[in-house]
Amino acid sequence: MSEHGRESELNVYEDREAVRKRPNLMCGTNDLDGLTNAAFEIINNSIDEAMVGRCNLIDVLVRSDGSIRVIDNGCGVPMRNYNTKAGKYDWEIVFCTLYGSGKANGKLYSKSSGLNGVGATVCNYTSEYMKVMSVTDGVMSSISFKEGIPQGELVVKETDMPNGTMIDFKPDIEVFKGTDTIMIPAMKFVENFENQAMLTKGLRLRLSHPELNGGVEDNYTEFYFPNGADDYFKQVCDTMMLKETKEYTSEKVGADRIGDEEYK
Repeated sequence: MSEHGRESELNVYEDREAVRKRPNLMCGTNDLDGLTNAAFEIINNSIDEAMVGRCNLIDVLVRSDGSIRVIDNGCGVPMRNYNTKAGKYDWEIVFCTLYGSGKANGKLYSKSSGLNGVGATVCNYTSEYMKVMSVTDGVMSSISFKEGIPQGELVVKETDMPNGTMIDFKPDIEVFKGTDTIMIPAMKFVENFENQAMLTKGLRLRLSHPELNGGVEDNYTEFYFPNGADDYFKQVCDTMMLKETKEYTSEKVGADRIGDEEYK
């Protein structure tokens, strides 16, 4: 006999369903702020490539329907290899597995903006669609998703395209019910890109956004400070600077919490 003489009323949700039903648990909120957090996870992955010297150009296109395309010239997202320990292919770990990460052991990334391994998966799960294309050493791998579910098998073919990653996705208004728009304002990107370009020497971040491009998708605004903070302050302060800037840098190793893997 069941407890109290009735069927259990507890619900068990799989990862994808749980994220879509309760996006605030992973994204902070279910409104435009949470949507922005999810979208920027994809951009941050490209920035991680730049932090370890494998990427110097990131193009972000925001369309009038709120969809976003991110292209970088990094080494490509791991897609084809089979992980015997996890029992999954790399593309499944990156885009369909919470807490699947290649950044914790320091082998692929000596530096990164985070290690929790939820970013690409959460963005995929909370998107109406996502299309991924990755090129590594003359091999192109591509796959598409709908509401986080793979639409067919991974497609692999030879190419003469340079290394890099393209991820095209549209945040799902049915997931982020706390907002009536999925269009992330241009200033959210501008503020973030200025900071990232300042902190990552030599990285060009380019943004095309309906609020900035005059309706021409190929019209990009560039954020680029070849000398990092020095160039940034010279641009911002211009003639108001009283003294020449001096740059001090440091590099530390730390962990998200006691007992966790350390990273730079």
